[in-house]
Amino acid sequence: MLQPHFPYPLQVMESELHFHNLMAGDTVTLDNVKISTALINQIQKSIGYRVYWQEYSIAYVTDIHKFADETEEERIKQFIQGVDLLITNPSYPPPTFHKSNSGDFNYQTAVKLAQQAGAKQLVISQHHPDDRDDFLDRVQGEIKSSFPQVILASEELVLNVA
Repeated sequence: MLQPHFPYPLQVMESELHFHNLMAGDTVTLDNVKISTALINQIQKSIGYRVYWQEYSIAYVTDIHKFADETEEERIKQFIQGVDLLITNPSYPPPTFHKSNSGDFNYQTAVKLAQQAGAKQLVISQHHPDDRDDFLDRVQGEIKSSFPQVILASEELVLNVA
């Protein structure tokens, strides 16, 4: 078992791979694509990525949690300011949540940051394996009442950023 590509070792991937070791605050340019990084979650040391291509940008910001402090929220907000597409995976509350009907799975911080930063579209990508489609549809409807441009990620989802 080799992480993070388990169950496939790198040797079976039919491509030329190049790895770049990135730290929070780093920027790397690959051809006409620029990738910037920022510290997102101080506790878990999560790094967010913002990818720029032409006039478009996409931010992938993981581990946004309900109890982000003001400094953390401000850092994230500055990083995602005006992004065309924000992809997040807000944390779940206690493990029993997926059995409740509350529809509150800590997406509020992600929605608030997307609104305050002027993100054009928000994708929430974390769901519990036991969540049924009808439940996720209700959750998406609830989130859309706060942020109409939200989508819960799903298998084979393709989005146009233009």
